[in-house]
Amino acid sequence: MELSLDRTGYADLYPIIFGDEVCEKSHSFGPYIRDQYLIHYVVRGKGKLRKSDRVYDVCPGQIFIIYPGEITTYTADADDPWYYIWIGFNGTAARRLRTLKEPVLYAEGSVFTGMLEDIKNKRGEPELILIAGLHRLFSELFSYSGRADYVSRAESYVGALYMRDITVSEIAASLNLDSRYLSRIFKAKHGIPLGQYILSTRMERAKALLSSGMPVVSAAAMVGYPDYTGFSKIFKKYVGMNPKDYKKSVNGA
Repeated sequence: MELSLDRTGYADLYPIIFGDEVCEKSHSFGPYIRDQYLIHYVVRGKGKLRKSDRVYDVCPGQIFIIYPGEITTYTADADDPWYYIWIGFNGTAARRLRTLKEPVLYAEGSVFTGMLEDIKNKRGEPELILIAGLHRLFSELFSYSGRADYVSRAESYVGALYMRDITVSEIAASLNLDSRYLSRIFKAKHGIPLGQYILSTRMERAKALLSSGMPVVSAAAMVGYPDYTGFSKIFKKYVGMNPKDYKKSVNGA
């Protein structure tokens, strides 16, 4: 799909062209010089972006940014070619993109897939759909507080429901985020993957319950492990001793 747009009446961010493409193996575009800003979001597959003297590997969940006036070439992988959604635009606010340290970075994919779905299903004027999407994208790219809020909400989710068999995908869906994106921003803050954070929350709670004198089987059930054998194996791997020995070590009995 490719869509050309009427830019009349907008100044800060106005879309010029929008589309998506499933690329053939090794499909290449360029070298070319643009007169607009262009952002591609890679939904699946991979490829390379060449600009100036650098080559960037681009994988799913990442965007790559092309600036007006620069020579660029981008090429789909020979074995796993990419499918991407792209938007070209200009405007006074678009210049802020040049303050980003790198032209390839992770972004929230629902911004792009949402724009594409809304346009295909005719859920409004294309220009307004894309302008709203661009503003959401810029908020994501330039607002650390927005990313931090997602992380804190994920933490709260785990804190409230750690005793259930929750997954990273479930938490991401509750936040309307791509699970890969949530995992990346969570790890950037905590230094560990979200899945490991869920496990550590359960195990630390189990340690606290055992330290209070709660029977091992009850503690296991309280943190979401109805199967004592499975809980014991996981606990030993995490703590270094089985639950019964840990309880004795902290309670003396």
